[in-house]
Amino acid sequence: MAEPRGPESLPNRWDLDRCLPHRPPFRFVETVVSRTADGGTCLGRISEQAATAAGGVAASVLGLELGAQAAALLAALDRADAGADPPDRGYLVTIRRAVFRSPVVPVGVALHATVAMVGRAGPLTMVEIAVATAAEPAVVIVEAVLGLFVEEPDPPSSGMTSPE
Repeated sequence: MAEPRGPESLPNRWDLDRCLPHRPPFRFVETVVSRTADGGTCLGRISEQAATAAGGVAASVLGLELGAQAAALLAALDRADAGADPPDRGYLVTIRRAVFRSPVVPVGVALHATVAMVGRAGPLTMVEIAVATAAEPAVVIVEAVLGLFVEEPDPPSSGMTSPE
């Protein structure tokens, strides 16, 4: 089991707008609750203005999106720990396994998105996610294995040119 790290805010030069391309009402992640060496947990909620939201619930696929956003934010924090800037772009490229424990996710309710990295090859990272209600007893909405592709920034130019 990875060693836990405490809750933290984003480094000064970072904010959610810089780490995630999403904007409300489709940005579901609100903050980082905890971090481990291979992931962590984020707090989020599905907005009442989100697509498919009606009658206090939305399609549980939005829980999957919350998990992907949490994975992207935690990956950005790992980059900050290494002294790097946030990635310019990242993509959810694959869903290897998704198990929807509920057909709907509550809107406006605190949710925990837990992320654990299970593999990495270059810019591709595989993560396991679980999204559940934050209040006890927690109700799991969705569990999945996701593949994320994060573009690495271009290396700085050395100013040298190649011979012709």
